[in-house]
Amino acid sequence: MSKKPTLVLVDGSAVFHRGYHAIPPLSNKDGVPTNATYGFTTILLKVIAELKPTYMVMAWDMKGPTFRHEMYPEYKGTRVKQPDDLYEQMPWARKVTEALGIPWVELARYEADDIIGTFVKQSGDLDTIIVTGDKDEFQLINDTTRVYTMQRGFTDTTIYDLAKMQERYGLTPGQFLDAKALMGDSSDNIPGVPGVGEKTAMALIQNYGTLDAVYDNLEKIPGKLGERLRDNKELAYHSHELSRIVQDAPVKLDLAAAELGQYNRTEIHDLFRELGFKGLLSKLPPEMVETVPSLFDLGEPQKKDRAHLKSVKYHSVTTEKDLAELVATLEKTKIFAMDTETTGLDVLTADLVGLSFSVKPAEAYYVPVGHQAGKQLAKDVVLGALRPALTNPAIGKVGHNIKYDYQILHEAGVVVAGIAWDTMIAAFLLNPTGRTQSLDDLAFSELGIDMIPITELIGAGKSQATFDTTDIAEATTYACEDADMSWRIYEKQVAEMGHKDAVGVAKLAAATEWPLIPILADMELAGIELDSKFLHDFNKVISAKILGLEEDIYKAAEQHFNIGSPSQLAEILYNKLALSAVGIKKGKTGLSTAADQLEKMRGMHPIIELILEYRELMKLKNTYIDTLPQLVAADGRVHTSYSQTIAATGRLSSNSPNLQNIPVRTDLGREIRKAFVAPKGRVLVGADYSQIELRVAAALAKDEAMIQTFRDGIDLHQQTAAELYTVPLETVTKQQRYNAKTINFGVMYGMSAHGLSVATGMTREESAGFIQRYFEVRPKLKAYIEETKLFAREHEYTETLFGRRRPCPEINSNNQILVNAAERMAVNVPIQGTAADIIKLAMIALVPRLDGDARLLLQIHDELIIETDASKGEAVAALIRDVMTNVYDLGVPLAVDTEIGTNWGEL
Repeated sequence: MSKKPTLVLVDGSAVFHRGYHAIPPLSNKDGVPTNATYGFTTILLKVIAELKPTYMVMAWDMKGPTFRHEMYPEYKGTRVKQPDDLYEQMPWARKVTEALGIPWVELARYEADDIIGTFVKQSGDLDTIIVTGDKDEFQLINDTTRVYTMQRGFTDTTIYDLAKMQERYGLTPGQFLDAKALMGDSSDNIPGVPGVGEKTAMALIQNYGTLDAVYDNLEKIPGKLGERLRDNKELAYHSHELSRIVQDAPVKLDLAAAELGQYNRTEIHDLFRELGFKGLLSKLPPEMVETVPSLFDLGEPQKKDRAHLKSVKYHSVTTEKDLAELVATLEKTKIFAMDTETTGLDVLTADLVGLSFSVKPAEAYYVPVGHQAGKQLAKDVVLGALRPALTNPAIGKVGHNIKYDYQILHEAGVVVAGIAWDTMIAAFLLNPTGRTQSLDDLAFSELGIDMIPITELIGAGKSQATFDTTDIAEATTYACEDADMSWRIYEKQVAEMGHKDAVGVAKLAAATEWPLIPILADMELAGIELDSKFLHDFNKVISAKILGLEEDIYKAAEQHFNIGSPSQLAEILYNKLALSAVGIKKGKTGLSTAADQLEKMRGMHPIIELILEYRELMKLKNTYIDTLPQLVAADGRVHTSYSQTIAATGRLSSNSPNLQNIPVRTDLGREIRKAFVAPKGRVLVGADYSQIELRVAAALAKDEAMIQTFRDGIDLHQQTAAELYTVPLETVTKQQRYNAKTINFGVMYGMSAHGLSVATGMTREESAGFIQRYFEVRPKLKAYIEETKLFAREHEYTETLFGRRRPCPEINSNNQILVNAAERMAVNVPIQGTAADIIKLAMIALVPRLDGDARLLLQIHDELIIETDASKGEAVAALIRDVMTNVYDLGVPLAVDTEIGTNWGEL
C-alpha cells in the first residue's frame, strides 16, 4: 500500500442506488423512508474504515440533460423511473455527506463519472481510489488510480488496479472502453454493435488490441459477425464517444475542502438521531476518531464526556436510612421505573447484583446487593424492605424488557406485581417496522442521549468481566441511567399513545401486552421436560436414514460428491444429469439449488425427491435432534424465550430454542415432539383453536355463508371443496378437501396460481381457474380483500380488531415487487393479527383460573400446552375449552380442540 496521501472519489449516484437496492424497506419513527440513506451511509463509513482516505469527494449526477443527450437524444432513454421513496431520500444523502465534511460536487450537463474523471486527471501523484457500484470508471484506472467496486449489495467488494483488470478481463482500461463501444450498454441505452455481446466484444479487443484494429482487420472476421461490424461501424464509434468519460469538465479539485476530518459533531448526532441511525455512530474507525476527537468525543474509554450526566441526581443506596427513604418514596408513588443488574443474561443462572429505580426524570437510585467489593446492604435486607412496594399491584411498574427483571426477582424470591408499562414493547407497538427497540437506541432517537455502554464497565469479548466486579460508584451511574432513561421514554410514550391515532394501540397494550408479560415470564421459567434418551435413540434412526439417502443420491448421480455443496450439486443436476433449468433462478455462482427452486423440478428425476428428503432430515437433525439435549437446564427442562416485539402481526415468537417451528404435519416432526414430556404422574393438555384465522376472516368480511358454515359446525374445507367441485358434501375426496384447504388459507394472503399449483400439484391453468371459481363462491371475502388493499393505499397501514397497527407505506411504491409484498401484509395483519390478539386474551383469562397444580407451559401460535396432574387432565381440558371459546365475541363461534397425553407428540 502506498504511503502517499489517499484521495477517494465517490460516485454518489451509483453508491446511493446500490444502497437502496441492498437494504429492504426501512423507515424512521416518523415513517420517513430511510433504506437508501442507511445503505449509502453504511457504504461511506465502510469506505472510510477500509481505505482511510486523506481526502474525500462526493460526485453526483445533476438532474437534467447532459452533453451526451445532445450527441444522442436517446441516451439513457430506456431508464425506468425509480420508486418514489428512492427520490425522497436523495436530500438525506446530501445531508449525511455534508455532515461528514465531504464536499458534494455536481455539474450541469455532466455526469458524476465526468467529474471523477476530471478529478483523476487533476490528482497528480495522489493514491486515488474511485468508489462506485458499476464498471464505467474502469477506463480511468492507471498507475495511481484504482476502482473500489461492490459486486453484490455492498459487502462483497473488490479493488481493481491495472493488474487486477488484466487478470479479470484480460484488458487494459483503454481496451475496456473499446469493448464497451462494441457491446454497448443497455442500462444507458448506448447501442453498440447489434448482436455483439460482452463475451464477443472482449474477445475481439483481446485479439486485435483496439477498436481501430478491429476495423482495420474486418476482412479476417468472417460471417455474420464481420457483417454486423461492417454495417454498424459508425454506431460503434458513436458508442465509443458516448461511453468515454471526459477528463476536462469545468470543475476544480479543491483538496483543502476535501480533507477528511472536518466534521460537525452536533450535526451528525442530530441527523443520525432523526434518521434512527445510532448504530452507525460507532462505525467510524478508532484512528479517525483520534484524528477528529470532536466528532464522537470519546476520549478515554471510561471518561467520555456526557452532557446529560452533569445535571442528574443519581444516588447510591448503601445504608438502612437511605433504603428506608427510597422505600417510602416508592410506596407513596403511583408508578415507578425499575431495572436490575445481574451477573449474566440467563435468568436461571444469573445472580442479582443490584436494583435501580426512578420516579421522575434525571433522578434515580441504585441499590447494590451483590458486588464483590464496596459498601452495600445484604440482599435479604434489601429485598425484604422493597418487597411490599414490588409486590403491590396498585403501584405500577415500568421497565425496559421488564420481563427479565420480573424473572430475576422471581428467582430471588420476590414476585413483582403491577407491571404497567414496558418501553421496549411500547416502542414496537408505536413503530413495528423500526430496526431496534434497545434502550440505548430509544434514548438516542427519542431523547438525543448517548447512554453508557456496558462495555465501558466490564469490557468486551473473551475478557469481559461480570457486573459484580464493577466499582459501586461507576455502577450507580450506569444503573441509574437505565432507570432514568426508562422513565423518560415512558413519559414520552404515554404522551404519544395519548394521540388520537395511537389510542387503539394504548388500549391494546393495556388489554393484552402488559398483562401478558408476567404470564410469559412464568412460562419461560417453568419450561417443559425433555426426554433426552428418546432423542438419542431417535438420532440413531435418523442417522441411518440419512446414510441410506446419501447412498441413494450417489447412485442416482452415478458418483460421490458433497451433497451439501451448492456448486457441486448444481454441477450434478444441470451439467451431468442435464436437467432442465427453465425457470430456475441464477445466483452469483450459477444456477440455484435452493429448496424453492428444487421444488419446481419435482418429477424430473428421482434425485430431486431424494435431495429434498435428505435436506429435511439434515435440518431436523441439526436444528432439533442434536441441539435440544444441549439446551436442557439443570432442572431437566428446556426453557424457550418468547418475544412480543418481532412479528408485526402480534404473534409471539419463540427462540432459544424456537419451539414453534418444529414440523407438525410430518411423521418425523411428530416424533421430535414426543421428546417433550410430562413428568411421571402428570399429563400435558393441548388446546388448539380450530381454523381461527378463517373464522376471523369470515367475521371481518361479513361473509354470511362462511359464518353459517361455522355456526352449523360443518368442516369449512369440506364445504368449500363441495362448492368448488359442485359435489355433495359427503362425497368430497381427501384430495379435494386438501386443495380447498390450501386455497382457503392461501388465497387470503395473495397466493398466486403458481403457488397453488406447487402446493397442490394442479396445473397452472387449473389453479388459475380454481382461484377464479373460489372468489365466485366467496364474493364477500374477495370484496373484503380488495377493500383492505384500498384502505391500505389511502392510509398506509392496516390494523387488527383490537387496534394493533402495521404500517405499509411500500403499498404506494412504483416497485411492483414491494407493492405485492405490502398488499399481502396489509391483508395478513387484520386476520392473523386479530387471531394472535385473541389467543393472548385467552392466555390472560386462563392463567388466573388454573389452580396451583396446573401450569401453562407453551404457546405455539393457535395452540396452548398446559401441564397438570394426571387426575385433573379432563377438568383442565374442559376449563381451557370454556375460556378459549368464550374469551371474545367475534360474531363467529370460536372452536377449540383439546387432547390429553403424556407427551407433546400425542397431542
